[in-house]
Amino acid sequence: DHLMIGAALVATADRSQSPVELSRRDRILSQVSLRADLDTRSALKTYDRYATLIDEDFAAGRAEAMRQLGAFSGDRAEAAELVRGCLSIARADQQFSAEERSIVEEICRAVGADPQEFGVYDL
Repeated sequence: DHLMIGAALVATADRSQSPVELSRRDRILSQVSLRADLDTRSALKTYDRYATLIDEDFAAGRAEAMRQLGAFSGDRAEAAELVRGCLSIARADQQFSAEERSIVEEICRAVGADPQEFGVYDL
């Protein structure tokens, strides 16, 4: 769920979800589901729920999504997977906008990861 919440935050960061970002989300979900016992239908519902919340009320939707990420209880490897997935979606369209960079930085802080370690500030 955390990966899909992060994906929704990043894909909607610039107030639009591009087809290439959604395609990248699906590819990441497919890769994760191969390694883990993951219900992809449930994961996509989570993504849709948060993307819709953000679309309907940008500030309140983002706040709720960040609140959920703040409850992240995974280990360092899971946090790294979450951040890498978010970065992959953010960079899928070959543009890493200031809005996307900012939300990935917030996601890093929420899950206890160092943004610099993941190249968030790399151009």
